[in-house]
Amino acid sequence: KPLDTARVPVDLAGLQADIGLRGKVALVSSTAVTVPVVWGWFRPRLLVPADFFDSFTPNQARWILLHELAHIRRSDLAVSWLQKWVQIVYFFHPAVWLANWMIDQQREYACDDMALAACNASRAVSGEALIARAQHLQAQHAQIVRDAAVNQMHEALLRCRIAAIVLERVRGLMHVLAGVAIGQHALHPSRRPRAARAVAFHNHR
Repeated sequence: KPLDTARVPVDLAGLQADIGLRGKVALVSSTAVTVPVVWGWFRPRLLVPADFFDSFTPNQARWILLHELAHIRRSDLAVSWLQKWVQIVYFFHPAVWLANWMIDQQREYACDDMALAACNASRAVSGEALIARAQHLQAQHAQIVRDAAVNQMHEALLRCRIAAIVLERVRGLMHVLAGVAIGQHALHPSRRPRAARAVAFHNHR
């Protein structure tokens, strides 16, 4: 159901202006999602779970919503659909699958950057917001059994995104390692990539 933006703890109109969005984006509460997502092409809506504003601090909620608004600002949904059509047509070509994985990852980096530039929070707070979002999603899907290699890949990419947000000096390195992690999992899904181990080592030092 549509939420009254005047009754939520964030200024959604202000966030839209900060990210450079023209027009109004509706904020909708939905039981069909566990984390905020963008829905709709010509009239995009921002879907949030019913407990979203109870599960995150105002600063975390602002960064998460800015990230999703950045997807709208960049027209990522249209690009994503185009990728899917190309992948359907060229389903037999591994390079298309690999390219789509890399585009998806770079899309998340770009939205992280836009959210970081638009919010007034520190890099540490922004990184905490991403961690909180990942923990919330993991808790919601704790009962779902997933492929171990896929889990390892997502964990490695999450570490790269967090490091890229918090540690500005290693942004380029994190992007490269993320690309290597994606490539190795796409070509050898049964093995954990060395890039993932490198990122894990870097984060535990």
